[in-house]
Amino acid sequence: MDALIDVAVLGEEDEETGAPVIIHVEKLRVDQEEQSFVFTVNALPVSVGIDPFNKEADRNPKGNVKNVVLVEN
Repeated sequence: MDALIDVAVLGEEDEETGAPVIIHVEKLRVDQEEQSFVFTVNALPVSVGIDPFNKEADRNPKGNVKNVVLVEN
């Protein structure tokens, strides 16, 4: 794969819509099976996703978003 794809940091679910709040979204080049991205955000992230809005054809779109695990340094 070598494509520009939405990469997003998502927050808590919005009470009215039930959809997660978008903290940050950016189109980035995905050209490797395993890649890392680093974002600095102003809100506590709950999940992150590659193509979280399912714009691309995908066999398993539910696997595009993963929960964030916070660790202390």
